[in-house]
Amino acid sequence: MQTLREAMTKNLKKVPHYLTVQETARRMQAEKVGSLLVERGGQIVGIVTETDLVRKAVAKGSDLSKEKVEAIMSAPVSSIDIHRTPQDAHDMMADLGVRHLAVTDA
Repeated sequence: MQTLREAMTKNLKKVPHYLTVQETARRMQAEKVGSLLVERGGQIVGIVTETDLVRKAVAKGSDLSKEKVEAIMSAPVSSIDIHRTPQDAHDMMADLGVRHLAVTDA
């Protein structure tokens, strides 16, 4: 049976917590990704997704050139063990109501 080790995206993209929402959106576009991990002091503190950009910034009329990504990120990041299956990940995402999970090798 396939595990998440074989199925996951391995080249994760990160942004610093102080980046503006506008800069974050540009980074997503340049990297061709729909989400970015947010880090502070070398630690992952959250995740920002296209949905976060739209619902928490654009739809609220935020100044995208001033608001920081840390203000709209989702935190903490939900995680799952690398030895679990894609079905386990699917079930967990459905239970939590999220579309992204960090895969960890604990």
